[in-house]
Amino acid sequence: MSRTIAQHGFTLIELLVVVSIIALLIAILLPSLQKARETAQIVACGSNARQINMAIIMYAQDQRQEYPNHDKMGRSNTLFGGTLGRCNQPPVNLNHGAAVYGADRRITNPYLGVESGVDPGLQIKVHQCPADRGTPDVYDQYEITTYYLFGTSYNYNYYAPQAPRPITLPLSRLVNISRPDFTVVIGDATIWNYYNWPTERRQRWHDEEKPTANIAFADGHVSYLDVLPENTNVNYSFIP
Repeated sequence: MSRTIAQHGFTLIELLVVVSIIALLIAILLPSLQKARETAQIVACGSNARQINMAIIMYAQDQRQEYPNHDKMGRSNTLFGGTLGRCNQPPVNLNHGAAVYGADRRITNPYLGVESGVDPGLQIKVHQCPADRGTPDVYDQYEITTYYLFGTSYNYNYYAPQAPRPITLPLSRLVNISRPDFTVVIGDATIWNYYNWPTERRQRWHDEEKPTANIAFADGHVSYLDVLPENTNVNYSFIP
């Protein structure tokens, strides 16, 4: 006597229910995953800023307490460290010292373990913020990052961004900073979002709603803060 073994598969309705559940879970989890990714980038960027700041402090300690000066860094707030920028190449074609000052000439690089005589185009990963989305008023495409253009995602407090833009740390010494816990040394380039304020540069690396930055201070600490206009505001000051 033979038996017929029934074979059951999923019905179309059951498949649709499973697919719907998976789609719902993805919709729930994606914002959380995106938020976790953004948080990880902020933390990594802050770690970079801390290391770069320590390199600047060590440089100053070896230079009679003097912060990096303009006569050694091409009169720019980007040439203190990092690598050769490609701002002079298509499609940007910008005439800037970053295209001349490579990794071998940026004065704080040795304090990050970069040996002298290296390839000018050597990649200095600590100078590359993982959230770097470029500088829209220079070139408005996210794939053209600030690191790509200038060899660093970070800006040194070379001069204050608001008129009359006084020279700041290059004329200062470590021991002369009146409020080291409030005075900017570097920040990721979004700290210059209000350069030429009230026009802003539309930099939104870490938060799509507003400009924020990891900022390293003269006392060595790093904070993730809202970027605000004016040389001195409630969060920080460019003025030593």
